[in-house]
Amino acid sequence: MYSSLHDHTMYSLLDGYGTPKEMLEQCRKVGIKAYAVTEHGNQYSWIYFDQLSKEYPDIKLIYGVELYECFDTAIKDKNNKYFHLIALAKNENGRKALNKIITKSNLENFYFKPRVQISDIAPYAEDLIICSACLASKLAKESDFNICVKYIEEYKSAFPNFYLEMQSHKSEEQANYNKKILKLSEVTNTPYIITTDSHAATKEDLYYQGRHVQIAHDTETMSESYEGCYLQSEEEIHIIMDKQIGADNVSHGLYQTNALADMIEEVHMPFQDPQLPTYPLPSGYKSNNEFLLHLINEGWKTRNFDKLSKEDQKIMKDRLDYEMGIIHQMNFDGYFIIVWDFINYAKTHKVKIGSGRGSGAGSLVCYTIGITDLNPIKYGLIFERR
Repeated sequence: MYSSLHDHTMYSLLDGYGTPKEMLEQCRKVGIKAYAVTEHGNQYSWIYFDQLSKEYPDIKLIYGVELYECFDTAIKDKNNKYFHLIALAKNENGRKALNKIITKSNLENFYFKPRVQISDIAPYAEDLIICSACLASKLAKESDFNICVKYIEEYKSAFPNFYLEMQSHKSEEQANYNKKILKLSEVTNTPYIITTDSHAATKEDLYYQGRHVQIAHDTETMSESYEGCYLQSEEEIHIIMDKQIGADNVSHGLYQTNALADMIEEVHMPFQDPQLPTYPLPSGYKSNNEFLLHLINEGWKTRNFDKLSKEDQKIMKDRLDYEMGIIHQMNFDGYFIIVWDFINYAKTHKVKIGSGRGSGAGSLVCYTIGITDLNPIKYGLIFERR
């Protein structure tokens, strides 16, 4: 059994085919002991794998990402090169670190791709494992061997857990790169791992993966080959790679891949009930419910409910009491205040908003405090109490 530490699903948008369950089923079929989730620049699939973890206790799940590394994220030049780089969460702190790194890459450094540079990753190095990735890596793109050595020294100085990566593919380019990695490993005394860079569960599914890439590139024909990019068996890896670097080196690489996977602690997603932020109540108010009632009292006057007939005022009051009872019972007082705050800000800063807000259009509380401008009583939006 070996560990698959570079893998993509359909959540590598238009560059991956297969659901998390399909990938794990194939892992079980071919005898994979650990599976690393490494989508392109995102962690969208993590929660789905974690939800499946109880069904596949025999497969260790590792959470990671394939990052887009560049020399300087500040350079906004379409010719500025970026490279692939694998980062795996070594522990729970590593999971949190990847959340921060991925967030920054998408919100601050996005330029064609969600990009990072070494300095973005380095502060979290102790809790991460970094691998050099595929033919789109910095080492693969650099033809000067001595410069590659310098790149590795730079990686190793920043990341105490740095590994070189070979891949099990038949192409001449990949075979030559695997030989280059083997030599770099010897010269720099850096361990190497073996992956398949799976973009689909099975060999047959690569056809559909090719169609995804065709859509992504908006081309008439499938021009990009993903040969070998599926969850291979250990036997298949030997058949492909023994003739490239020798059977002993392949066995050693698979052993080091398993050893790397064994270093990683078991990590799970922190599933929890939805949590609202704490609204900073104005001075003099002890609870969200108290402040929400204040807003209703203010809205009672603003909406001129106090000028209605006693009969109509009673209809309004009964409806508000009923809604507030439900809101408070569900502990949603804070939610209504937060939404009111957003809408109030928009109205006072000339931000255009609509008259209604989905199902909120049927709420008299929403109308009274100004979240909506649709009076549900006027328009017959009256629900029956049961």
